[in-house]
Amino acid sequence: MHLFGSRIINKTRPALLFLILASLLAACGGPQQSPQVAQNPTTAAPPPTAVPPRPTPILPTPEPTPVPSPCTVATGGKHLVPFADGRWFLSGANVPWLNGGFGADFGTVEAWGQHTYDPAKAGAMFARLKESGANSVRWWVFADGRGAPEFDAPSGGKVTGLDERFLSTMADAIKQAAQNGIYIQFTMWSFDMLYADSTAQERG
Repeated sequence: MHLFGSRIINKTRPALLFLILASLLAACGGPQQSPQVAQNPTTAAPPPTAVPPRPTPILPTPEPTPVPSPCTVATGGKHLVPFADGRWFLSGANVPWLNGGFGADFGTVEAWGQHTYDPAKAGAMFARLKESGANSVRWWVFADGRGAPEFDAPSGGKVTGLDERFLSTMADAIKQAAQNGIYIQFTMWSFDMLYADSTAQERG
């Protein structure tokens, strides 16, 4: 009996273990499943949250690098001439004589009776220069000395003065130039007076 009973127990043990496990699972409500959230197929998923764009950083504007002008003269303005409450770059014309009388615009060539200054022609000349954009003239005064100054030959050629119309004529030229905004640069002498072969007759 003993051996027979042992064989019965050995044969029925797997069945008993299965029944015990089934009973335990039933008591615990069956195999546990992780809870799942019921989904409603009619409810749309919420839209993704919009991410605002990152602001573009504002960089400081670089200071422009000055480019020197090809016309810039690095002299500190020393080449400019003070005139009429300013400093000017002179641009104009030469006036060796005004009305055909070399050395006789301001002085008088007594030997020829020549004194050629004309106030009307002087004013017209300055007006034309102003219209063309000029601001100055270079005007010869004594030239080669044929009309002024006055010389005393017996004393060895000493200068004795100016003739009676010289200063009044020059004053009128200055006034006419000022009325047209023209600067006069008076040039006292011409190179002609330095000719070694010139004679008194050639010099007037």
